[in-house]
Amino acid sequence: MTTPNDPPRQTAADPADPDPLDVLRERIRYTQDAVERLADEAARAAGGRPPRRGYAVPGDSDWRDATERQALTALLDLARATVPRELSEQLADLLREVLLLIRAAIDWYLERLESPPAATRRGAGHPDQLS
Repeated sequence: MTTPNDPPRQTAADPADPDPLDVLRERIRYTQDAVERLADEAARAAGGRPPRRGYAVPGDSDWRDATERQALTALLDLARATVPRELSEQLADLLREVLLLIRAAIDWYLERLESPPAATRRGAGHPDQLS
């Protein structure tokens, strides 16, 4: 029998070869449940309303930022470890192609900004005055 406080367990049909995405989903769901429990406990402890100055503590923002970065880094490391190598390589190639596409679009737009309009290059006046 498991309780809500128990860590997630692998529930695949073959425990030797669980689906990495299912394991990741289960861990994320477990983390979300834990966060909700902690938020509920904090709300009950505060009497249902936030303290006068909020939940901020002097000097707390630096610590919170570092903690959030560490959590994000840990999540990315976990995702990297559970994603198959072939999929990881495909995602890296896709990201590289998207970045090249963005770079080409920026280059095209900058060239367009730097070059004069077509009517001015031909020596004609404003396009509205051509008629």
